Amino acid sequence: MFKYKRRPAIAIFLHLLDYVIQNDTHPEVLDVLGRGIKAAAARIDRAAKSGSDDYAEAVIDTETEIVEGLLGAAYVVCQTQITAIAQAALDCRARIIEDSLTFTAFGDRDYEVRRMGPRFDAQWSKIELLWALANYFKHRDEWSPNSWTNPQGLEQHTVPVILAAGLKSSSTGNLRSGAAALGNPNYEDVSVFQSLIREWADEVREAIRQTAGL
Repeated sequence: MFKYKRRPAIAIFLHLLDYVIQNDTHPEVLDVLGRGIKAAAARIDRAAKSGSDDYAEAVIDTETEIVEGLLGAAYVVCQTQITAIAQAALDCRARIIEDSLTFTAFGDRDYEVRRMGPRFDAQWSKIELLWALANYFKHRDEWSPNSWTNPQGLEQHTVPVILAAGLKSSSTGNLRSGAAALGNPNYEDVSVFQSLIREWADEVREAIRQTAGL
């Protein structure tokens, strides 16, 4: 005999959203990356005090590249977490609409969820900037010089955001500039990124709860 399978209630979707938000995997990875950046900064400081200009320059150049790479990795970790939270939020939205409730906090695309949360400026949220920095790190070697002035394809979703944060086509410190723009001027305090994600996620979750009446 066929049995009707009930769809999960919105409360279950909200529990799944809470689970994704509270998962400590990403913060733990960011903590390791932050310690790596701190260690690189200490080596730069020691080299600068070594009294050997040639040695110091070589070490500083090497360690600076390490800091840039670790920041890039941190942005990608954040992007992974943002993706998981946005998808869980969209699942909640879909369930609410199936229950014939009106939902206006965000649309049915992940980029609309990323627009919420703390603001970077009048146009972009800080989550959008985090996302764009991850895209820049992953694809910057594929860009041509024209990408910065005439972005094409997916570049159009990244370049305007990072330009607003002060990144430049000729700079070797763009990932550090992005960190400073997000409130991490010494680069090692990557927990700042996690705080931004949590603030955004809490706002998204609260919008869903209010609509669902929970």
